Amino acid sequence: MKSNKFVISVVSLLVLGGVVALFFQSGVMGGDKEPLLPFGKITRADAVKHIEWTYSQGGSYKQFALEKNGPREYALAFYQPNNWELEAPIDERRGGILMFKIYDRKPQLLWESQEFITLTRPTIDVRDITGDGNSEILAKWSNGDVDLLYIYSRKNDTFALISPFTTSTTPSGILIHQISFGSLNGDIQVRDLDEDFVEEVILIGPKKVTEQETQELFVVNIYKWNGSSYYQWKRTETDHPWTLDLKSI
Repeated sequence: MKSNKFVISVVSLLVLGGVVALFFQSGVMGGDKEPLLPFGKITRADAVKHIEWTYSQGGSYKQFALEKNGPREYALAFYQPNNWELEAPIDERRGGILMFKIYDRKPQLLWESQEFITLTRPTIDVRDITGDGNSEILAKWSNGDVDLLYIYSRKNDTFALISPFTTSTTPSGILIHQISFGSLNGDIQVRDLDEDFVEEVILIGPKKVTEQETQELFVVNIYKWNGSSYYQWKRTETDHPWTLDLKSI
């Protein structure tokens, strides 16, 4: 059973991105004035067009603050990767997150993620998980089997990726961020296990079994923030990960 904290993240996606998702899938919200857009594929241009259209028509996205008790004047949107048009420019083939600051009901692009994201379904939340009073962006991208968690921490009016990663370059020149916070057919949770007001990252995934092993086991890795980076805090193996008391590890 997934944690309440993670359920809150899912609800946040529906609030932050649900308007976008419904709009792009139906193409009918708002009547004749609303432009029709393709089903199931949200491009960068579509995401920008929709948030601008929404505010111009008197609507709004869910807005949030970048620091504790700060003004709620920021909004997020996302776009999906273009994995099929191989002739498209590199920058048009990745997915990403867009942050806007709302000035007098006019969205102005403030920040955009730069990683080459190829997964298609993001779950987005915004909250302070490092305990420094500033909000982090949590974007868990998925394709149904693989989940990757990108955590961005605020640096003035921009954000930096703080999920552990390594980089490599493909033969075609694409810089790839290989995110360590990933799970295959498992789960990723972010919650405060030791009640120190800093949330831990929990990765749950099946263990690779050998011919001699007959019982399916899951590996649970817990990562903790030390003020500047994440480190592995705890690790265990279990055959019942969904009922395991993570605080007892």
